[in-house]
Amino acid sequence: MVTMRQYTPEFRQSAVNLVLVEGLTARKAAENLGIPVHTISSWIASARHGVGGLTSPAATDLTARLRELEAENRF
Repeated sequence: MVTMRQYTPEFRQSAVNLVLVEGLTARKAAENLGIPVHTISSWIASARHGVGGLTSPAATDLTARLRELEAENRF
């Protein structure tokens, strides 16, 4: 019987950051973390689309900048 492993959101985000920020390939990151490459690939796709609680670093930066600008415009 195959059991599904559960990964914490922090682990998922760290794995995605290895690829999107550090520049590792999905295959290399998966090997380093001991997880299937298709698993990390799906997390990366979700992050790029802002789905499932994972966000790409660029999307996070843009969201933070938008909040700053909205705060400035309130005054």
